Amino acid sequence: MQLRSTLALVAAAAAVSAQTIANGLICSTYGEWACSNQCICNYTILNGAYALVWECTPTSASCGGSSPASSTTTTTTTTTTTTTNPPSTTTAKSTTTTTTTTVPTTTTTTTKTTVPTTTTTTTTTTTTTTSSAPPSSTNACYPNYTSSPFAGIPYNTGDLVSYNGENYVVAYQGAAGPPNSAAGSGWTLKGACSGNGFTYRPFTTPGVIGYWTQWSPYSRAQNAITSLNLDGFNAINYAFVNVDATGTLQSFDTNADLNWLRKFAAQRYDYPGLRTVVSIGGWSGSKSFSTIAASSSITATFVQNVHTFLDTIGFDGVDLDWEYPGSGGVPCNTYNTQDAANYASLLSALRTELGSTRSISIAVSGEVSHYAIDGVSYIPQYVQYVSYVQIMSYDFYGSWDAYADFNSPLNAPGASDPQEPASNNVGYSQPLSQVAVINEWVNAGAPLSQLANGLAFYGRSWQVQSSTNNGLYQECVGSVNGAACPGVTGDFLDAAIYTDVCGTQYHSGVWMYMNLRGATNLPTGTVQTDVPLSASPTTAGNGWTREYFTFAQTPTLYTTNYLGQPTFISYDDPVSIEAKAAYAKSRGLGGTMIWELSQDYNGELVAAALAGWN
Repeated sequence: MQLRSTLALVAAAAAVSAQTIANGLICSTYGEWACSNQCICNYTILNGAYALVWECTPTSASCGGSSPASSTTTTTTTTTTTTTNPPSTTTAKSTTTTTTTTVPTTTTTTTKTTVPTTTTTTTTTTTTTTSSAPPSSTNACYPNYTSSPFAGIPYNTGDLVSYNGENYVVAYQGAAGPPNSAAGSGWTLKGACSGNGFTYRPFTTPGVIGYWTQWSPYSRAQNAITSLNLDGFNAINYAFVNVDATGTLQSFDTNADLNWLRKFAAQRYDYPGLRTVVSIGGWSGSKSFSTIAASSSITATFVQNVHTFLDTIGFDGVDLDWEYPGSGGVPCNTYNTQDAANYASLLSALRTELGSTRSISIAVSGEVSHYAIDGVSYIPQYVQYVSYVQIMSYDFYGSWDAYADFNSPLNAPGASDPQEPASNNVGYSQPLSQVAVINEWVNAGAPLSQLANGLAFYGRSWQVQSSTNNGLYQECVGSVNGAACPGVTGDFLDAAIYTDVCGTQYHSGVWMYMNLRGATNLPTGTVQTDVPLSASPTTAGNGWTREYFTFAQTPTLYTTNYLGQPTFISYDDPVSIEAKAAYAKSRGLGGTMIWELSQDYNGELVAAALAGWN
């Protein structure tokens, strides 16, 4: 839903008759349904504060006020006859019939073609039905009510549950259970539902996948999951849920999960082709995977807990983001020499627990060595159990390297391109790029159809000593004899020192795309200073210069003075995102994955990813 100003919404609402509700208009009674349950009065973030607005189904931006059971059927019959004797004789007949019925109907198209020697007759009958009754998906049961919610997090305003064959919307946080329709109970009855609790959507194809972080509304509430247009996505991943060494799932942030966990899962009801997926682990949450995978009993507990969580919250699938088996990740992670083999056993147990059709994905490094022991790769086993593999084809280079480089290049440089410093690739068999890591995964036994490449909605920065190549491949300020660079501050959201789970403090050097473009961050109302791309996605200003490197399909920015130092940024924009998504599609990959949706600016990068993929 695109948010407009409060004044504009109020003015628009005043002009709306009782028979029409438009998407985004101000409303007053939370949980109220209109137009045969096609629109609900729901909370969203508007100008940095919660407001009540109408949310309509994706099939219509507004809905009329016809009676709940009514529907309209239009039948059009067209007959065209062409005769060769005499020539140029054409007869066309069109008949339109409109019928009102009290039950929903279906759409049927029948075509019959007869081809005699000299005469061709084509008869086409098309029946089109529009109905104000809600789509069948709205009659499916929401997740069953539970008196013991995940991590003790209570139901919050707008959450969806079912109880005794009826669907309910939570009217306010702390509503006493079980759900009931009594006045003032805190529950709004939506209607009867079919089934017994949540029914997941089986996996079909990876397609376009987007991660969304549960902490993002603290600084960029304009990109809250309830405010994004998710048309065209096959799956969205909620990042993250934690897991401890006993296999118990935990909340990283109970306040964030209170506000967003169930609302995220419920996005599936607005988009019939969408799968909602919970991602477990991540950079800060991978410490316990090694311990879990090494124990068959803890693995059994873990997969059972995952299954319960999915059905209780209402997620279609699960994504494991173990960073990384064997080595790497945060320095206080636990490792085991058998991590790669144990991971295969864990994935096998998870598939057995969830069944053959539920979505299981893994987020992986481009370095396939994490998934091998003594030269034996376990990737062929992984792909037997997972639905698809998301390659994190970004973070190839950063301020941990002595020379400025690309965050996520499509290709390594050719002979006629600027040459990458060899020291940036110490320990790698070849320069890192999207094409290179995709090839590594295919060579290790992963089918292209099960792979998704990663698209970065952010960039990484260096303070550099030279403007040559717009700063690309130049040594960073403070590097001594090719050693790693000192920590560098990225956009203004990176100004505060980050403390990881090991207690290490640093700046990431990250620039979110939204801050490259000069977004107003909500709810604080703050704006990045020295905005590089305030005029357009491809026009640099405020002292920055932009150069696009075609071999890498990646743009760069350079300025002589950001925070007192010459600064280089490698990032992605609509041009490069579309190119990388298009490459994935043309190469035959199963999908393309975005990290992450809240970093976008007015949907520019999402539109580019969808355009490239489609």
